[in-house]
Amino acid sequence: MLDEKAHEWLVERNPNSWCKAYFEMEKCSAAFENAISKSFNSRIVGARGKPIITMLEDIRVYIMQMMFCMNKLAFDNKDSITPSVRRHMKYNKRIQ
Repeated sequence: MLDEKAHEWLVERNPNSWCKAYFEMEKCSAAFENAISKSFNSRIVGARGKPIITMLEDIRVYIMQMMFCMNKLAFDNKDSITPSVRRHMKYNKRIQ
């Protein structure tokens, strides 16, 4: 169930302008840490100095390779629970 005060607080703000500035970072998930964008930016550094078409092609190839690897990991997983969820479950069991 959604907390009423949290809902009111979010409704007061335009969803198109939501950003990290409105949220307490110590209570957020790892997704808010910009790890993905930092990783992506560090990966495309080499492409930035290239002509625009070549740069975009390099980025496209990188994204396709990344998606293929993620897809392969998902299909190769024989468990009904993903490895990251399994790690969280083990951690929670250990701290109880």
